[in-house]
Amino acid sequence: MDYFILRIGITFVFMKYFISFVLFFVLVCLTGCDTIRNKQSDLQDFIPEKAHTIIKINNFEDNKAALASNDLLFPVLSKSTLAALIQNIHPQSESLLCVSKNNAKKDYTFITHLQKVELINDSIKTSSETNSVKKIILNDIPFYTFTKDSIIVIGSSEKEIKAVFNKKTLHDELFDRSFKVADKKGISIISKANKLQFSDSVAINFAKWMCLNTVISSGGITATGVAIPQDSIPQISTLFKGQTPQTTQFLTVLPSDATKAFSFTYSDFDVFQNNLTAKDSVSIQKKDAIFNLVNEVAVFSINKEKAIAIKSLDTQLTYEALVANFSEKNLYKDVAIYQFLNPELFKETFSPLIKVTNFTFAFQLGDFFIFTETQENAQHIISSYKNESVFAKSINYKNLLNEISSSSSLFIVQNGEEFATSLSKLTGIQSVSKKVIKQFPLAITQISFDRDFAHLNLVCKEVSLKNQSPSSGVTETASIRLKNTIALAPAFFTNHITKGKDIVVQDIDNVLYLISDNGKILWKKTLNGKIIGEIKEVDILKNGKKQLAFVTKNKLYVLDRNGKPVKPFPISFTDNITQPLAVFDYDNNRKYRFAITQGNKITLFDSKGKKVKGFTFSKTKSDIVLPPTHIRIANKDYIVIAEQNGKLHILNRTGKTRINLSKKFDFSDNPIVKEGNNFVIISKNNTKHSIDTKGRVVSKKLKVSGTYYFTVNGRIKATLDENLLRINGKLVALPYGIYTQPLIFNSKGNSYISVTDTQEKKIYLFTRYAKPVQGFPIYGISRVSLATSKGRLLLVTQTDDATVTVYRIKEQN
Repeated sequence: MDYFILRIGITFVFMKYFISFVLFFVLVCLTGCDTIRNKQSDLQDFIPEKAHTIIKINNFEDNKAALASNDLLFPVLSKSTLAALIQNIHPQSESLLCVSKNNAKKDYTFITHLQKVELINDSIKTSSETNSVKKIILNDIPFYTFTKDSIIVIGSSEKEIKAVFNKKTLHDELFDRSFKVADKKGISIISKANKLQFSDSVAINFAKWMCLNTVISSGGITATGVAIPQDSIPQISTLFKGQTPQTTQFLTVLPSDATKAFSFTYSDFDVFQNNLTAKDSVSIQKKDAIFNLVNEVAVFSINKEKAIAIKSLDTQLTYEALVANFSEKNLYKDVAIYQFLNPELFKETFSPLIKVTNFTFAFQLGDFFIFTETQENAQHIISSYKNESVFAKSINYKNLLNEISSSSSLFIVQNGEEFATSLSKLTGIQSVSKKVIKQFPLAITQISFDRDFAHLNLVCKEVSLKNQSPSSGVTETASIRLKNTIALAPAFFTNHITKGKDIVVQDIDNVLYLISDNGKILWKKTLNGKIIGEIKEVDILKNGKKQLAFVTKNKLYVLDRNGKPVKPFPISFTDNITQPLAVFDYDNNRKYRFAITQGNKITLFDSKGKKVKGFTFSKTKSDIVLPPTHIRIANKDYIVIAEQNGKLHILNRTGKTRINLSKKFDFSDNPIVKEGNNFVIISKNNTKHSIDTKGRVVSKKLKVSGTYYFTVNGRIKATLDENLLRINGKLVALPYGIYTQPLIFNSKGNSYISVTDTQEKKIYLFTRYAKPVQGFPIYGISRVSLATSKGRLLLVTQTDDATVTVYRIKEQN
């Protein structure tokens, strides 16, 4: 593809010669030509013998605006003085611009019917005339011209123009066939296409001639046409004889950050492999069992590493054929990654289309089996697939959908830096501005082989920098796999040194980890048991250096950021701790109270590990069923304790009853929260009880399903009724699933609400306005933690039984 894109680019860059040639034509009109005859010849009769590219422009006047304003082809030329000249040229009929190779230089010839042209120019001079070929000087540059049979020919090479005058012109049957395909109205490019370069390592003879009927506008290029091979020379078309183009599907697994990719399809593997063998006259190993049920093979690049994807028509049979090449495996986001023992399989089977031999990892995504050089790339592809950050979902690809066919023999994608290289060739300018690269971020070429020719389709369109929407607002920044299964979901913890966030997580062996936000394990510490509930962040030394506070079955821990206990902690207990640690900071002055619940007993400890003697409440008649909660209303403190028997205690700081309630409640798992100036309880039968500070209770049976969550954080209220999420009353209908309780996070003045579908393993994130955050849902299996770290909005979650994954999120307005 690079080859014929190169042809297109070079010829269009030298369109300036085309303008000059038309000026010469004016001179001939002004000086008079006694060689003009009434007979009309074909323009094709005057194409130079060595021309390799011919641009056929049916009406230059109709197309000049698009040519002048196309930033893809003319990002520099359109800004020059030539842009002003082009507005004064008015040829009204078909024209040809021919490019010939003359050693290291190019010669250009312009051919059109002799007609009147409106142009103001005083810089043309006539130098000499030999045998009816005139030499013309324009701005000190020599050109040569003659007219014959009402046709004017102008060129940069005296030798070539004289040869054309003496009828040494192009005579080629395959060129004639290509020329006949040229569009009758627009712009067509007929060019030799000797090599097809569709990957870094693969360049194959493509065709003798090709014709692209091209639509050029200020917004990009689209082109359709044919390529005609030469039967006497082995070419890529011979590989696809006897094959029917198949549907291209590899874009559903191609990460959106892939830099270059191509796929080929076949309908009959035996015939296809015989064609491969015949082309290179070498023996290719038969792999019928593996590839008979495959109809698409794709090769793509990520981070300068190659990967291969094969599309199976029966994944079970393909797996059974491949499994002999698999060894030990590990899981990543519920996908098995195998060691692949036959790295040369694809080169042996599909040479010369595939020449890479170092594929050592394999895994399956949907109907595709994918092979990579490294495990890191395997994980990256899996993450992109799980998060739907793939080409098929990208806005740039969707913008081109109407221009491409669903089926092809070859499908070539260029993106990012790799596309910049091709774009430079397309424009003919060595340095392409970043603006132009961003405006034209994606080019797709399709080739479908049909008997003795190939159908071509090339699309490259502009994306508005002002209005474009990125394919995703989420980027995976780190992924850490622990040795053991995760027992406590990961959460963020403040790093006072970096001013960022680290991650805390515990595994089933009771090992507590502190991990940096870029995935480096900072330390590990084995605890005496599983952490109950969440880890709290405190500053008991009041110096800005944060500590981790939590409880296990028999201990209250306070650890510094190096994993060392802060004396006198840990505190050990004989009786089991039965509820998560509750931490009260009544006046936000870091005079903490640690509330320990043991069955029906509650004990408060201060930051020095001593019991708080002023707290007189010690036990309830039945077990405490929720963690004790501190709520502040109208400058008064309330400590709320719920009993199994339905009794609700609302106490003051000293443990004395502040609000006396006789009504009992059937407490659910929903925490007791503050809504306005009321305490809110959601009972097991989904009745909402609102209690004011005078002890008055208003109960209302909610019209909701059996699974109902209710949470409030400041001015944000979120409820979840099965799949119906409401954020401050605004409804979001989620797909049906099994969801975690909504969590509310605040970051830099913004509020975010998250839920996780543990059945489909998807994380959803919304703004306070119930708008989905761009790039969500993403893959995850646990509740999330969200925080700002060094100016970046980060989210951490669990993505399989032992993997912690960090995502960076684009801040929402």
